[in-house]
Amino acid sequence: MISVFYHLDKNTWSHDHSESRYSIGHNRLTILPSQDDRLNSIQFQVKKTGTHLGPIIGILTNEDRLPFSGNIKTFKRICKKVLSDGGIPIILTPTALSGHSVKCYTFCFKTKKWLTLYSPLPDVIYNRIPSVQYESNDDYKNFRDKISQLNIPFFNESYLSKIQTASILSSNDFLKSYIPKSIDLSSEKDLYFYLKKWKFLYIKKHNSSKGFGVFKLSLKNDKEVIIRNAFHVELVKSISDCWKFLCSLSEDFICQQGILSELPDGRKFDLRILAHKNENNYILSGIGVRVGTFNAITTHVPRGGSIITIEELPIELNFSLLQELVTQTGTALNMDDAHFYEFSMDIGIQNNHYYIFEINSKPMVFDEIAIKEQGLENLIRLFYELSNFKQ
Repeated sequence: MISVFYHLDKNTWSHDHSESRYSIGHNRLTILPSQDDRLNSIQFQVKKTGTHLGPIIGILTNEDRLPFSGNIKTFKRICKKVLSDGGIPIILTPTALSGHSVKCYTFCFKTKKWLTLYSPLPDVIYNRIPSVQYESNDDYKNFRDKISQLNIPFFNESYLSKIQTASILSSNDFLKSYIPKSIDLSSEKDLYFYLKKWKFLYIKKHNSSKGFGVFKLSLKNDKEVIIRNAFHVELVKSISDCWKFLCSLSEDFICQQGILSELPDGRKFDLRILAHKNENNYILSGIGVRVGTFNAITTHVPRGGSIITIEELPIELNFSLLQELVTQTGTALNMDDAHFYEFSMDIGIQNNHYYIFEINSKPMVFDEIAIKEQGLENLIRLFYELSNFKQ
């Protein structure tokens, strides 16, 4: 690898090969051999493809907190791995672009501080904007338009709403038999009919996540419905009042058939799948298992759920089917030239049939160390693939 230096006092870049001219960044900024004192500089070990050095890997987040928001611990993990494997990791925000320069940040592990840099355009951008609301503002939209015009590789495209997910999965001939039935509730009569048919339903607000905005409706008897949320708050209402409750929700929602994905003791469980693009395919990076508390409607650990190993499940998993579900999901997500190259899936099992509950285009970091490490390995490899610095 070659050493590249960023000079903090002059905001300039150089390298350590005395006879060569190299470029860095998507805009191919020419940098010359270092003639300066390197005391006040940051050193990066980078890869070389021809006369191009890098890659510069941009992690996109928001700036509602100074200097930026998001999962700082995850950003540091990515920075450390990129620095180890070769590259320049930077954190940038939607307002960071100025011509062919980017005001950004990198973490110095020696001083344990975030340092401000002025970088050429990144070779690839990894979207970790932390909420749907931020992706809806003008700063983000303008940034995304510029990146598209500059033809800089960019992923993951955006958050996926529940209706987007249902539409994408149901349009795939293979996947449509692996999703719970979604229905349009247009009347109190519809509500009663499907509760009688399936015994319980899930109501999910379009932009719900981590269990927020999810309700389980269970038929108690012919006249009453139990409404339960992720915080174990339970209401008993008449069919008519339940319908009024649904009509009062402040956000559009989808209604799905209830699936009994349960352990023998009655606790809800699901599989958590982490997946990444790998050249022209999509691969399994890891499988976790989450178990809810008794009577819980979600398995999320912050909502009281717990983690068990695959070996603790009372069933044998169909790994070939899980890989095919990942492959087909990755293909379906990217049918219209989208850029969903990292995603997670929540999958339940009822009567040995697999059901995809959720697709998350901005997956949380897994708690399991092996999955966390393999996921990071596959993510870094994807950075190199998209920036044409293959390992």
